[in-house]
Amino acid sequence: MRFKDIVGGVFSKIAVDSELLNLLDIPSDNLETIKKQIVEEKYPAEIGADNLPRLYIYENQPTNSLNSSTECCNIQIDIYVPKSLYKEDKRTLLIASRLYDLLSGSDIEGITLRYSTRLPNLPIDNNDWIKYGIVFNYTNIII
Repeated sequence: MRFKDIVGGVFSKIAVDSELLNLLDIPSDNLETIKKQIVEEKYPAEIGADNLPRLYIYENQPTNSLNSSTECCNIQIDIYVPKSLYKEDKRTLLIASRLYDLLSGSDIEGITLRYSTRLPNLPIDNNDWIKYGIVFNYTNIII
């Protein structure tokens, strides 16, 4: 089985896109802010302290069949946006659209990502925020 750091590759690809960074209100030359707002983990430690949009990138449980030498792996990106920004310009949808444009069909570490689905209105504990997910998948060869 080949394990690759696809999440890290996704981070590297989106962390340099000026249009996405602009949607996240991140100055493109501020790596510390980029790492604070684009995070490679599933559960946010805290959101809301500075009211800036955030992305959480992580891999979900893969699926495979008994008679197959491949597994379908999923990368999910959760978009957290303050409700005030969502009401202003539907920021979650703008960010999801940009992520689709950047990642669908792209090559990350020699593996092609494909758009899988979107997850609107994900539950969140903080009522001042909107959470929206977008999922990409890829095939991993089991040897």
